[in-house]
Amino acid sequence: MAVNVISKSSAFSTGSDLWILPNYGQSRWTPTVDWYLNFQIYKFHNKVDVQISEHLKNILKATEFKYKTDFKETPPGICLLGSSHLLPNRWVGILDFESDDFSKWMASSYKISKNLNFPSLRLFLPPGRSASELSLSSYPDFHKSDITVVLDS
Repeated sequence: MAVNVISKSSAFSTGSDLWILPNYGQSRWTPTVDWYLNFQIYKFHNKVDVQISEHLKNILKATEFKYKTDFKETPPGICLLGSSHLLPNRWVGILDFESDDFSKWMASSYKISKNLNFPSLRLFLPPGRSASELSLSSYPDFHKSDITVVLDS
């Protein structure tokens, strides 16, 4: 599987269904993509879970009103947004790139791609990383995706 490196000027062009980027502060591309997404990435990472006050809990208990308390939490460090109405792709995935653990970031990229049935993929690599560092042989099904890479340098 050949990995194509595209230029900065082509970074926002059509050609890939899924774009994966590092989180805020970990890539210069993320704030720009977030601007096009109406700051959905920023909002996602700064959301506060709704807490039911004790007063409301007492009222609900007194009225025997049933309410849901077991909300599924989003896995930490992963944000997947539908973006077909705002960008020339279908999805944008934002992954934490912690402590220079590039293999973990790639494993998360693979997992998202696999869960979406291996769409064409554009990886916006974390700073200081190059296309030669992609070890796609560790991920046997990545050959099902057309992969393009945008460097952060």
